[in-house]
Amino acid sequence: RLHYYAYFEHRDEPFDTSFKRRRPLEFRLGKYEVLPGIDLAVSTMQRRERSKFIISSDLLYGELGCAPHIPESAWCLYVIELLTTNESSTVIHDEQLLIKTTTNKQQIDDFAKRIRLAQTLRNTGNEEYANGQLDRALRSYNKARQLIHKRVTLIDGKNEEQYHQLLLKLHLNSAQCYLRLDNFEKCLRACRDALVIEPNNLKALFRASVSLRSLNQLDEAEKYLSKALAIDPQNHDILTEVIKLKDALDLAIQTKTKKSDELFTLKESLINNQNDNDDILSCIDVSDQFRLKLDSLLKEFMESNETLEPFTVQRHNFSDTEFYYIELLAKKQSIMDYENNESGYRYYQEQFNSADVDSKVIDYMSAADNQDYQSSSYSTGNTTGTS
Repeated sequence: RLHYYAYFEHRDEPFDTSFKRRRPLEFRLGKYEVLPGIDLAVSTMQRRERSKFIISSDLLYGELGCAPHIPESAWCLYVIELLTTNESSTVIHDEQLLIKTTTNKQQIDDFAKRIRLAQTLRNTGNEEYANGQLDRALRSYNKARQLIHKRVTLIDGKNEEQYHQLLLKLHLNSAQCYLRLDNFEKCLRACRDALVIEPNNLKALFRASVSLRSLNQLDEAEKYLSKALAIDPQNHDILTEVIKLKDALDLAIQTKTKKSDELFTLKESLINNQNDNDDILSCIDVSDQFRLKLDSLLKEFMESNETLEPFTVQRHNFSDTEFYYIELLAKKQSIMDYENNESGYRYYQEQFNSADVDSKVIDYMSAADNQDYQSSSYSTGNTTGTS
């Protein structure tokens, strides 16, 4: 059951509406009881959805129209609100929309019809995109993709090419909407779907690169952008993105260098200020949760460890800064350096995992032998717009 308004192009008043009959239109989907364009449009909708469809003449009244009310080759805008869906409901045949079942016996998922309706949905999405209605445009593109994706019969090579080209445009247009909405993960996914169809598509390569840069996956972004630049080295958008990516790479290098310098400075400070660990620990850039959890675990270890078992840590689970913080804290607790600890506690770096702070991350190893070993010795294992 649905209500609808039907408009001719450039007309403000509907030429037809279900409200004239003071009751919703009811029909059985796929039974050829209404115009093909309406049947196909409704097949893409959900209950209580209200959508607009620009439907071509060949899915409505054809080239001849229906004189005197329907012009020849008339494209129409249908505003449809789907009220309910019920396969067992009574069918009311609307006189104006009724199509005799003795004509046009093609299946509702006929390739040509689905392609035409998907084109209509894409055009609607493009208009919504141009008007800044990005969410609505995405919905139109998604409907069009769902309508044709794996639901059409590819009769020959020509049909297959038409299908893939339309699907490509829908992926690209969706990617552009996601990009403008700063939804970079979905933009990247749409771009990769497009590249499956056309591996050297310029728009897909460009938009994927922008998304990856925004996600701080700079090495991957560089790969996509290099391919795009090789295809069109004079493209203004691509050249602008090259500059943005270079700036992002430079910043990443500077940040990494700065952190390395800060860590080196902290280590130098420790050497020169053996009794000033508290000040140094407070300056290290680790989270409060990390500090509190590590303090608690070390305290538990020292209070419960009566068998001189070592405190063990897995090095590769930490950044350099986090691992250095562990080292300093262990030194502060006199469990790092054998020379300063008569009990002979050892400090390894093999099995501490900071990722799971709620699980037990201290493993008690076999009893330690009390042989000498040095303190702090480690074994570190146009590329924008819609199509």
